[in-house]
Amino acid sequence: MPEEGGRQRDPAELEFFASWCSSNPRAVRACAAAALTHPSISATIIQYGMPLDTRIRRSEFDIESSKNAREHVTVLQAACISPGEPQLVQFILQEIREDRDDAGTSLWNAPYLRRIRADEAFFESCHSGLLACAQVFLQFGLLELLNVESQHSVLGGAIGSKRAQLAVCLIDAGADVKQQWTQASEDSKADDVKSVMMHDTKGSSALMEAAFFGLTDVVGWCLERGAPIDMVNANNDNALTLAARGCVLMKASAPHVLLLSECKRSFSQHPRSAPSRKIEAKRKSN
Repeated sequence: MPEEGGRQRDPAELEFFASWCSSNPRAVRACAAAALTHPSISATIIQYGMPLDTRIRRSEFDIESSKNAREHVTVLQAACISPGEPQLVQFILQEIREDRDDAGTSLWNAPYLRRIRADEAFFESCHSGLLACAQVFLQFGLLELLNVESQHSVLGGAIGSKRAQLAVCLIDAGADVKQQWTQASEDSKADDVKSVMMHDTKGSSALMEAAFFGLTDVVGWCLERGAPIDMVNANNDNALTLAARGCVLMKASAPHVLLLSECKRSFSQHPRSAPSRKIEAKRKSN
């Protein structure tokens, strides 16, 4: 990420700068502040030895932050503060990736990932709807940073906020869609207040939520990945009944209802067969 250019640096000057980056608390503050506006500066400071597991109070570099101002964050977390800096996220992950195996899979130092709070940075980027930042984590194969409960949480947030592309990226990367959520989602941001009042997500699933909010692509991806179509939530509603209710409450069109109906018929006739071809054909036609 840092670009070469400008005058030739004196070795003593570079040594002094490296010492400053690796040991001066002001380097951390400068790096975190630059992450919000000038990520190439942050990358240079990191390249010269700033410890990525150092934490700084958010209010010291993000003067516009009123929420969580007293929270201590790492530079990777700072890069995932809205609007987000995906290039800096990519640079940091490339810096700390240890190697690749024979199959090309990235190898990581798991304890170090936790020390730099990579899991929290990824989680926050998903909850804030920072698609580009979340995609970087997924491209590096880091969905495993999130346990099943956290995967359900970020999926619920993406679907409830109607961020279909983010939800599809998470599912495509392997996020769990087969299990029910153990608790109600707190991230639903549906525009229709009445729909939220009449909709309880306790015992729900990604398929049920996508059906309710009319996200046809997400419904298709859930079904392709084996989401149970007959699963019911705490109110004994399944995906099909929630899809119909969502259409009425939000006055939306219903291509996903037709998709679910066809899959339900297929499931009833052949319960052990996966209707992936029908799902894909139906999704492409809509």
